[in-house]
Amino acid sequence: MSAVRSYLLSAVSGLALFGGPGLAFAQSASELDEVIVTASKTGQNLREIAGSVSAVSGQDLSNLGAQGAGDYLATVPGARFNEQQPGFSTITIRGVNTTTSFANISQSTTGSYVNDIPLTDGYFTGGAPDIDAFDVRSVEVYRGPQGTLFGAASLGGAVNFIANPADVDSFDMGLEGTLSSTSSAGDPNGALRVMLNAPVAEGRFAVRGVGFYRREAGFIENTGLGQSDVNDTTSYGGRLGATYVLGPDSTVSWLSLYQATEADDVGYENPDLARYTKSTGIPEIAESNILIHSLRIDHELPFARFTGLISYREKEASIAQDLSRFAVLGFVNAGVESGVSSTGLTFEARLADREGSLRWLIGVMHDDSDVDVTEDAIADNAAAVADALLGPGGGALATDGNIWGQTLGEFSGQETALFGEASYLFNDRVEATLGGRLFRIESDFDSYGFGLLYAAFVNGLIVSDPVVTYQEEEGFSPKVALSYRFSQDSQLYASATKGFRFGGSNVNPDPSLPRNYGSDSIWNYEFGIRDRWFDQRLTLDASIFKIDWSDIQLPVVTAGGTQGIVNAGDAEISGAELAFEWLLTPQLSWQSSVTYLDAELTSVDTAAGLIFSVTSGSALPGASDWSASNILRYEWNGERSPFVQLSHRYASTAPALLQQFPLREPEVGGYNVFDLRGGITLNGVELIGFVNNLTDERAVTTATYTGNFGDTQNDFIMRPRTFGLTLSWKH
Repeated sequence: MSAVRSYLLSAVSGLALFGGPGLAFAQSASELDEVIVTASKTGQNLREIAGSVSAVSGQDLSNLGAQGAGDYLATVPGARFNEQQPGFSTITIRGVNTTTSFANISQSTTGSYVNDIPLTDGYFTGGAPDIDAFDVRSVEVYRGPQGTLFGAASLGGAVNFIANPADVDSFDMGLEGTLSSTSSAGDPNGALRVMLNAPVAEGRFAVRGVGFYRREAGFIENTGLGQSDVNDTTSYGGRLGATYVLGPDSTVSWLSLYQATEADDVGYENPDLARYTKSTGIPEIAESNILIHSLRIDHELPFARFTGLISYREKEASIAQDLSRFAVLGFVNAGVESGVSSTGLTFEARLADREGSLRWLIGVMHDDSDVDVTEDAIADNAAAVADALLGPGGGALATDGNIWGQTLGEFSGQETALFGEASYLFNDRVEATLGGRLFRIESDFDSYGFGLLYAAFVNGLIVSDPVVTYQEEEGFSPKVALSYRFSQDSQLYASATKGFRFGGSNVNPDPSLPRNYGSDSIWNYEFGIRDRWFDQRLTLDASIFKIDWSDIQLPVVTAGGTQGIVNAGDAEISGAELAFEWLLTPQLSWQSSVTYLDAELTSVDTAAGLIFSVTSGSALPGASDWSASNILRYEWNGERSPFVQLSHRYASTAPALLQQFPLREPEVGGYNVFDLRGGITLNGVELIGFVNNLTDERAVTTATYTGNFGDTQNDFIMRPRTFGLTLSWKH
């Protein structure tokens, strides 16, 4: 068996150049800690899981100076943060996505959670909530479909943000302030974060509060408005948690969270203009907010641990987009104001036993979400243009004030599921795992349209009749895994897992589009290894995988220019991931991750004539062939704990859009970005100086395109070189 292990280790080590699964980063440069992963819903040790998972600890977030997801997801193999306007960014795992833009009516391909609370609705990708990363226990990233334990929206994987709970045993305070300056920005950036944990009744009841305020100065000039530094962005919010210990076996906890983001103008640049420059006829204002309330009980029964969770969520997002290209029709200051608001209520109850050779979990859940989508096409002279196009009186028929086109959609979706997983350990070596999720999803959708858009695109109607659709689906998502443990720190594993997401309805009642589109699903086949070498100073995780994606919900455009979704394709994604942490000396650590992806459509059904310039072999958007991150950190011994840290991230060039157009082919990636940090502790206060984007790289993270009519490309880029100082204090 040792010969077999040596051969496999050599084979997987050879894949180190291709990529691998995640690991939990060390708490310091002198030790590698074990990490218990709560997102497995069993409290399982990360290194025992037969699958690809990363856990970025709170200390790691602090070491990175992380403000949000863009700062830490780059360190996770296979994960990509499609950074746009704050509050509107999206997350892609293992290339499973058909768009990197938030503006997609289908459900997200990555599940987002806060303390097991689902944040992903059954309809419309309105951006992944980018929770502030202060006072966080860990962020857990599961790669590959998680349909068994997490359900819909986890096609590519799931991200679970674990906030620190209220501690009933100690009084804690924390304060952090940051002041920085960005090149090309006229004003400074600033951030303030505070935490207070107070036991009200020691050992029994405690509350914990977290608050933050962050302002990022604008650096984009809008020549159309004659204004500079237009993309000022403000984020603020907080969390309030409480823990009540009912007894030695029972704990009740509460979490409330609120976070809001406001931007004066969306911060992209037009590559045809000068660097850091855009041109629009109206300010593209963007706002988003999220509110969560949850109650949880954990109780130790004689035979298992019971967990009950009830949560409520509200999300809102709105954005204005310039439509200057419609000036050809005579519109002045044309634009579209899009908004999405949603509410959701989730119940979940489960029993889990992780003791002994037989380990099992069984649970039930129900999620009910409502989503309202609005799109208002506006112009200063809407009525006058309608009169010119339709004749006298056309404005009265086809406009409402400055609105010349309106689409409204109301979605209601329910997911109900029975899920479970069981593992059996044979001879402390071989562990077999079987799991499954029996689910039922239902949805209702009402849509309505008004204005010139419908005069042009819907059989000459000025007002469309309300369209009501209903669909339901039942299914089963299985999981099979087998692992062999050479030791407590070493294992080989193989797994096959399935994931799915909601179907839905097209917002615009264009007769060229089907009213409904169905769910799509993914099978992920994976082989991986975990090991520790050199007296546990080198921790290695590596995997290879193949993904089959069926009945893909493809975004399409009709001949009349209407956007929609159809089930019209299949895709195949092959890849490999590597992550390691190496304590080169007691003071010097090196953390690295590398990912290789080959993600493309394998078939496209063009019978409906809706797909434009998408063919078999088209690469999936944002799926860079190569991506990598490296962190080198040196910590000196001594009371003042000085350190210096150099971080690096790389992504090769990839198409930004699934649909490519003859005039343009927007791309993302193709960058190397370096960050430098150093600090020292004086009288309990840590002083950290930093330079982010050290070489001032123009790194495109997301790009959009207006289409051939208008021919405008919008590139979202990482913040230019930024240097600053952070002061933090904890008691």
